[in-house]
Amino acid sequence: MLILSETLGTIDPDQLREVTRVVPDILAVAAKSRETELPSLLQIFRTLSGRNIRRGLAVLDGALEAWSKNAVGGTKAADAPTITGTVHSGTGTS
Repeated sequence: MLILSETLGTIDPDQLREVTRVVPDILAVAAKSRETELPSLLQIFRTLSGRNIRRGLAVLDGALEAWSKNAVGGTKAADAPTITGTVHSGTGTS
């Protein structure tokens, strides 16, 4: 419980506010998607390869890495297994 409170205490309030702002939009899209035709495998791939999805996965990776360091007992970041990628901010396709 202490680890959870410490982890939650490190969250940037502006980022948390942004997440709570978009949750209703996400739920509305999910509800609407129940009424529409299921996406094709190619459409799903395009969605998952989008810039915002990759950025969100990078944030999730960082949170899980920080949690695992604390849960394992202070393992150094270099010793902890990670899955990281580079988020490009260029004007290329996403």
